[in-house]
Amino acid sequence: LVKVPPALGALPMFSKTAATGLASKKPPPAYRTKPMSSWTVEDTIVFFKECVTEKKKVLNNIRSKEVDGDLLRAMEDDEMEEHIGLDGLMVKKLRKKMDGVSRDEEAENKIAALITFLEKIHLSQYHDRLVNDLGVADLKELPDLIENADFLERLALKFAEEARFKNAVRQIMHPSNTQTTLQPQGGKGSGRDTGRSGMASSRR
Repeated sequence: LVKVPPALGALPMFSKTAATGLASKKPPPAYRTKPMSSWTVEDTIVFFKECVTEKKKVLNNIRSKEVDGDLLRAMEDDEMEEHIGLDGLMVKKLRKKMDGVSRDEEAENKIAALITFLEKIHLSQYHDRLVNDLGVADLKELPDLIENADFLERLALKFAEEARFKNAVRQIMHPSNTQTTLQPQGGKGSGRDTGRSGMASSRR
């Protein structure tokens, strides 16, 4: 019989509490998973409960006036006070939270654009390294970075991948330049050949 070493036999097990906590973990509220312009009235109410106020009068006003995310973004401060029932302090608090949501959306959109870019050039496997390890969060950062030897070394692309990556960055930032570089050089050469043949025929 093989004896189990004491150290292995004493390995800790997950407690019932920990297991229950993992199993009962709730998904984030819907308003956190979509842009503010797509919030429903109920999404807006949940946002107010979590970030602004739980006053029933305010929440009831949001529901009765059918204030969704798109309408909320369009409202002026005095309209929020009149139609939703917020006081001046609540309006300031709401504006601060809304600014935070907008910044998060903008950052997410930039990351999404970066992921789409990598997918188009078949380099999506480098997404984590590019975003999480190297801290790149915007396509606009790439033109300067592709000229940085240290960045390219840390990104660790293969030779062909690096060439494709650099070319794609230059194309997406300067699309007009790609048309000139893609023109075949034979066009100029053929012009010279035509000129020569014309000169030869004239001599004859």
